[in-house]
Amino acid sequence: MATGIEGLEVVRFDDDALAMQALISGQVDATAAVAAVANDVITKRKLDNLEVKREVPLFTLYWSMATRKDATELHQWLNNFIYYAEVTGKLDELHKKWIGTPIPGGKLPTF
Repeated sequence: MATGIEGLEVVRFDDDALAMQALISGQVDATAAVAAVANDVITKRKLDNLEVKREVPLFTLYWSMATRKDATELHQWLNNFIYYAEVTGKLDELHKKWIGTPIPGGKLPTF
């Protein structure tokens, strides 16, 4: 019992979709998922018997953007946008609007 929780059995799935489907179908009692994915599935399928437990975060996941190496103007514009949105509080507002929670871990790292 490596987890310290008696009776806990860890089941692994190949991707988030399979893990969520196992939860929805009752094959498992809980799953670890990105809050945005879990909230979206619960809302769209009207699953009032499921909830996201935000007080037990297993990890903090930051998303990022990729640009071509030679797209320096775009890269700089994105950096400036993120920085401005961070210092004005707009980034947290956007996160709350689209994800439903404040930015995990507080302020994002900026340049």
